[in-house]
Amino acid sequence: LARFDEVPEQAARLDDFAAFEALRKRCLQVQAQRHCKQKDAQSSRLQWLQALHEAFGSTQEQQEKMVHALSQVEAEHRELDRKTTWLRGHCQETLKSSNGLALYAQQIAERLNTLCSFESIAQELDDSTLLSKPAQLERLLQRLEAAASFVESRYDFFDAKNCRSTCDHLRNRVCILMRSTL
Repeated sequence: LARFDEVPEQAARLDDFAAFEALRKRCLQVQAQRHCKQKDAQSSRLQWLQALHEAFGSTQEQQEKMVHALSQVEAEHRELDRKTTWLRGHCQETLKSSNGLALYAQQIAERLNTLCSFESIAQELDDSTLLSKPAQLERLLQRLEAAASFVESRYDFFDAKNCRSTCDHLRNRVCILMRSTL
């Protein structure tokens, strides 16, 4: 009888041992799973950090390239500004020179116009109806005297001597024309 009683107790112990062993295996599995999850989490964090580090490195390279490109643009802008400033100054000098030359050309034109007036005066003196138009004769005489005084005051002209003799000749013609009608 004692043996019979021992068998259920032994079976209960074996069941307890098997349950304990199953529990221990399950705990080991859970620990292994947790350890794997932790490793995976650490690995994924590490991968995330590596990816982030690579992204920052790429961003930094792009930023350095942009800074370099901006430096080049700034240098080109300074060069362009320098050239523009020089060009503006050169244009202003050219404009001043052009204005001076225009004034000089205008003065030359006035002088030549005075000298060219001798030809038009001579042509008007050839008009036979000139004496019948006193206002026109008066304007002609005023133009002749203005041209004569201009030539006489400008003795430094190359053709001043010829112009004075032309002026004297025209004056004589006017005098002869007026005497002939009297």
